[in-house]
Amino acid sequence: MSPSFRNAALLFALCSAACGCYAKPLLTRLTPIDQPVANYAIGETRKASPGSVMIERIEGLLLLPGYRQTQVLTVAGLDKQSPPVQEIWAAHYQYSGVCQDGRYVLTSPKFYKERIGIVVADDGTVPCDQPVVQLGGTKAGRTWPVREKAGVKAFSPAPFIAGKSGASLHWQLIYAGRSGNEVSLEYRELEDIGYGIQTRATASQLVKYDLSVSKVLNFRENKIEVLEASNTGISFRVLHDTGKARKISELWGEPAAK
Repeated sequence: MSPSFRNAALLFALCSAACGCYAKPLLTRLTPIDQPVANYAIGETRKASPGSVMIERIEGLLLLPGYRQTQVLTVAGLDKQSPPVQEIWAAHYQYSGVCQDGRYVLTSPKFYKERIGIVVADDGTVPCDQPVVQLGGTKAGRTWPVREKAGVKAFSPAPFIAGKSGASLHWQLIYAGRSGNEVSLEYRELEDIGYGIQTRATASQLVKYDLSVSKVLNFRENKIEVLEASNTGISFRVLHDTGKARKISELWGEPAAK
């Protein structure tokens, strides 16, 4: 063995003993979006059944991709475990690393003060056997396994509120059915605690439109074209809205190519 090879081997051994030489994932910091968001895209045909949401919008909030925990994960080798279910975790980072199909690293102030995160796929599944990763310090890149099998869907997408950009407003239009030529919609304003969270309505109003007059409904400066409506459901598309809201599911682009 040559002296240079021995020196390299010794250096590697010393590094492994001192810091573990963990493979650090590539993390891209995400910037909260400051733009109205909604559950639709302009011109997109959508359907809703009676009593369900046609349109939902949030204005005045800074949002990050986030995920609501739906199943407790048991992390092997750590003293603290993940917070209870229904906690919303923020995706501050987009992920690229050895955890195949990983899209984001989720963190929570209640889980090692966000120094350790959990890698998830785009739909919230845990994509590998060792998805828990240390994000900083001398052992950045160190990973831990969870006792649940890879592929378990432990999280569900639910955007995370990172702050406010102005006066916030979260509202919905609910389809309330048809009688003759008249369609009924219920307008609701919701408590300002985040998109996708079931909340108490703080204000509501029933509005009615005569389709024999026009199939384009004007509501809060938004134009909604009714394509078909009955007591079993409504088919519609938004032709124009205020503030050019972006569809929530398209905010952070497509998953990175593998």
